[in-house]
Amino acid sequence: MKNGVAKPNRNIFRWGWLFLLPLLIGCKTIYFHGPKSDHYQDGRFFNQNDVAEHGFLTVLKWMVTRERSDWPDTQSPPPQFNGVLSHQDHEIRLTFIGHSSFVIQTPSGTFALDPQWSERASPFSWVGPKRYRPPAVPLEGAPAINWVLVSHDHYDHLDVPTIEHFQSKNRAQIFAGLGVDKSIKKENPQIEIDSLDWWESRKLNDFITITFVPAQHFSGRWLNDRFATLWGSWIIEAHGKTIYFAGDTGYSPHFRDISARFPSIDLALIPIGAYEPRWFMKDMHINPEEAVKAHLDLKAKLSVGMHFGTFQLTDEEVERPQNDLSESLVNYKVDPQSFIAPAFGQQFVLEL
Repeated sequence: MKNGVAKPNRNIFRWGWLFLLPLLIGCKTIYFHGPKSDHYQDGRFFNQNDVAEHGFLTVLKWMVTRERSDWPDTQSPPPQFNGVLSHQDHEIRLTFIGHSSFVIQTPSGTFALDPQWSERASPFSWVGPKRYRPPAVPLEGAPAINWVLVSHDHYDHLDVPTIEHFQSKNRAQIFAGLGVDKSIKKENPQIEIDSLDWWESRKLNDFITITFVPAQHFSGRWLNDRFATLWGSWIIEAHGKTIYFAGDTGYSPHFRDISARFPSIDLALIPIGAYEPRWFMKDMHINPEEAVKAHLDLKAKLSVGMHFGTFQLTDEEVERPQNDLSESLVNYKVDPQSFIAPAFGQQFVLEL
């Protein structure tokens, strides 16, 4: 283990993974055989709104024609923590690990959100998007995790080695969307996942309830299982506070729908990166301007950015999400202290 990363791996050519894509094509996989759902039909889940679905040829067009920016070879290292993260009984403490990964400590248990500690966001250890910054907290320094919330099954959000670590070390309970349980058992039959539909809740103890809520995105770990499992976002109601975790999403009315059901959101975790080029990313990844609109739709007291500066997944420069967010906050006349692009390892406290 190096710099707290789950599995160190070696570099290969930047575009080498393109040649592996044809190997991933096969017969469509169906994981979900549950009760009828208004967003599931003919073996696939679908979004609430009519959005573009990019197939293999469209993806290939983007990869061949893309104008990918060069991220600097060096970067400021994120804060590193020595030992286990601590918190007080009168607070909820959130720590930004990197990308979309957070640790949330409450007086009655600790969450990991989309925990990704591996060197690559890929099905392979030797190719695929490589981590630009190490996790802000080394894996061995993470506190005991009671619950893991997964927004969807893409490799930058559902990382099997990290899941295995938390479930084997701490017997953490894993929660995700419908079908993810069957999908992940193909990779590790020992992993147990509780799968939820949109608007379905679980009461974890006397003080904490979680609810899986909609997002506008898609799923798939291979080319033959796109839309085979359900994606979404999460609401955590803990000790009188409400936290929203967006996962990955495009901009749509679902933000206002969530606000209508959860009208007092104390903290919203909203993606601000991986959004260029817009012709390809718009329906599935919000940009910073849309993130600000989501913040307003949710009526969040405080929003924290995520999904930036960790894996180079799209074409924008490494610092552009923060810069575009600052500009959008000015344009929408939003207090910059109400929507923060966090430093790696930055912590946020909700006093109880």
